[in-house]
Parts: sequence; structure tokens; C-alpha cells
Amino acid sequence: MEYASQLNNQLQNTIALLSGYWPEFIIVIGLVVTLIIDLIFFNKEKNSNWWIGFVNLVFLILAFTKQVDVYSYFSNLGEFMKLVLLFAGVLFIVFSLTQTHQTKKAGEYYIIFNGLLIGALLIAKSTNLLVIYLGIEMMSISAYVLSAFSFNKNSAEASLKYLLFGAVSSAFMLFGMSLLYGFTQTLNINDFELLHTVKVIGDLPIKLAVFMTMFGFLFKIAATPMHIWSPDVYEATPTFVVAAFSVIPKLAVFVLLFNIADKFLVFPEVELLLQFTAILSLTIGNFAALWQKNAKRMLAYSSIAHTGFLLIAFFANMQSFVFYGLVYLIMNFAVFGLVKVVEQKFSITDIEQYIGLGKKIPLIGVLFVVALISLTGLPPTAGFTAKILVFSGIWEKYLTNHNPVYLSLFVFGLFNTVVSLFYYLKIPYFMFIKKSNEVILNEHKSSTVLTYLIGSLVFVLILCFFLPNSLMDMIYSINFAQ
Repeated sequence: MEYASQLNNQLQNTIALLSGYWPEFIIVIGLVVTLIIDLIFFNKEKNSNWWIGFVNLVFLILAFTKQVDVYSYFSNLGEFMKLVLLFAGVLFIVFSLTQTHQTKKAGEYYIIFNGLLIGALLIAKSTNLLVIYLGIEMMSISAYVLSAFSFNKNSAEASLKYLLFGAVSSAFMLFGMSLLYGFTQTLNINDFELLHTVKVIGDLPIKLAVFMTMFGFLFKIAATPMHIWSPDVYEATPTFVVAAFSVIPKLAVFVLLFNIADKFLVFPEVELLLQFTAILSLTIGNFAALWQKNAKRMLAYSSIAHTGFLLIAFFANMQSFVFYGLVYLIMNFAVFGLVKVVEQKFSITDIEQYIGLGKKIPLIGVLFVVALISLTGLPPTAGFTAKILVFSGIWEKYLTNHNPVYLSLFVFGLFNTVVSLFYYLKIPYFMFIKKSNEVILNEHKSSTVLTYLIGSLVFVLILCFFLPNSLMDMIYSINFAQ
């Protein structure tokens, strides 16, 4: 009877644990249904691409709805950020649905994206080394494949570069994880007693293992110096896929860093590494973006710079990080969506070819201006509010600890915000101010629905500047206790 009672308790605990993974189960079911639909209707139904995308959208909305219930029960950061990741997934599917007639291999496209999203959801709440590695590799391998979905020479080369750099970073990360397991005899990071282990075997092996593990994490968020793959990949990859790349892996890995911070940041060297990485990412990302002529390459370096700013937000406080992460998600999807509209309408991606487009398509021009000044951090947009929260948070941290590194983060953050103004406003300059020689561009039909979707995102950016209280109240209701 006693054995039966223990077995029953274990079963109930397992069921309770698995109940938190209902969104992932729903996405897996959607993935299988997509595969079946693709096998049955591939090249048989004229609108099969649209139906495949619509089915994925339905399952993602179901997963999002279920995650709302899960979050209402747990109310912690991991579950909230899973809501954010699912929202990003819904945005990706909705944007992609506006281009179904152009989507090659739609079944594989949505199936692989679901794999990327499941991997991100797994690492956003896990503290088990094995699950973290599987989640990261699931997310990474899906990203390698999606980056080749332009089906041309450039995208194939970019995908190969992404794969090679990713494989090296994964090897370092896996070796570091294996050392951590060997030293601690546990896969659960919450059970780590690294300071005690240091006393037993010395600090060098432990710190080496932690640094190697962190190396893999920093690659996934395109932090300097592990960023060199991103410009080529961003330029050659389908635009909506790049929008997902720029947000989903970053936010998932940042939540992972929060989950493991109390164990890994016991070493001052690890904290210093992340702070130095933030300064490097900000500086190199912003200054490299100044010289870019291709809009997607410019946004790639912008993404690297925002990785640095997210790291500053990470050290400031988690409330400002979550607010900044949400706003960053909306800004990036809006800007990449606008780049796609121009690309689809005029078959151009070079910024210098945007000359006069502000007068030719004024709505797109205005949306570009608002989205880009939000990325810069200027009013009246949510980007301004987000940066104010981060700067005030890191300044308070400096006043509390009197650590000169926090002051350096504050100063470099301000300085790089000014630098970013020069390249973000390059697009509005060419669209509205730069005089053209009446260059005639071949105009094609573009999606009106996509324009309205982007317009709604830009409206949210303005709304969150004037009425940020509702969003902030929701963020402050999150239980940040680990």
C-alpha cells in the first residue's frame, strides 16, 4: 500500500509538471496536422499554402490561450515570457499568411518554424542542462534550415555559415555543460553548489565550464564577438524569418540567463563578461550599422546593438527588461514588415534606392519614421519609455552599489543611443529629404493587409508611450522570485 501511495504521488506530481507544457503539446499536434495536410494537398489545391498557414495560426492561438491559463496559475517570469514568445509566433504566422502565394514549400516552412518556437519555449522555463541543450539545438537547427528558404545561392551560403558557426558554439556549450555535470553530479542547475565545488576541485575548472557554457548562450543572442554570422544571414534570409530570428531566440535565452543567474553570477568574472559583452555589442553594432547600405544588414547590426541594450536592461532590473523586450518585439516586427513591403512593391533593399518613396507611398514612409524613431528611443513612442526605464534602472543600480561598471553601462548606453540616431534616420532621410533624379522603379502589387497589420503595431508603439500604465501593471504583477 505504501509503494502504491508513493507511485500515485509521483504520478500526480508528473501530471502537474506536464500540465505546464500544454502549449508545447498543442504546437506539436499542430505540427503533425500540418505535416498530414501538406502530404495530402501538396500541389493539389490552389489555396493549400493559405490553409496550411491558417491551420498553424489556429493551433498557435490555442497554445497562446492555454498559456494564459498556465500563467494565471504560476505567474512567474518564464511563463510570462512564453506568452510573449507565442505572441511573436502568432505575429510571424499572420505576417506570413499575407504572402502565401510567394511561400515556397509552405508545409516545411511552418513545420520548421514550429520546431524553432518549441525549442524557444522549452529553454524559457527550464533549468535542466539536458532540456536546455535539446531546446537550444531544436531552435538552432530549425533556424539553420529556415535561413535557406530564399532558395538562392546567397541564402545557401548564409545558411551554411550560420550552421558552421552554430556547430562550433554548440560544441563549446555542450563541453561546458558536460563538465558542469561531471563536477556537480546533477543536471538541475537549481541544485548546483558551485562555490562548494570550487573548494573541492579549485575555481579554474568550474569557471572554465561556466565560460564555455555561456559562450554558446551568447552566440544564440548574436552578442559580440559571437555576432559575425548575423549580417550575412539577415541579408539573405526571408524577411519575416529574420524578424522572428531577431526576437524569439534572444528573448528565450535572456530568460534562461535570468533562470541561471543566481548560480552562474556567483563568480564576478561571469558578471564582468556579460557587462563587457554589453558594451562591445552596443558599440560595434551601432558603429558598424552606420556604414551599411542594405536595409536588412543595417537592421542586423542594429539587432546586435539591441542585444547589448537588453544586457544593460538585464542588469538594471527585470521589470525594465521585460518592458524593453516587449517593445523591441513590436518594433522589430514593424520595421522588418515595412522592409518587406518595399521589397515586395519595388524589389529593392538598398537604402539609397529608397529615394523619394516617402512621397510615392506616404503611409509607408510615415510608418517607417515612427518605427525607426522608436528603435532609436525618441518620443512619442514606446521605445523612448523603454529606454528611460532601462537608464533609470541602471543609474539606480550605480547609486546603490557604486560600481563603476554600472556607470560605464549607463554612459555607453547614452552615447550609443545618439550614434544609433544617425543610421536609423538614414531611411527617412532618403525617403523624404534626399532629392532624386526621378529614378523610375518598377512598381508591383503589395499586400494591403500587411500594411494595416504594421500600422496596428506602430499604433501600439505610440499608445504605449501615452498610456504605459496597463502594460507596466501587468509586468509588475509578475513573480520574479526564482
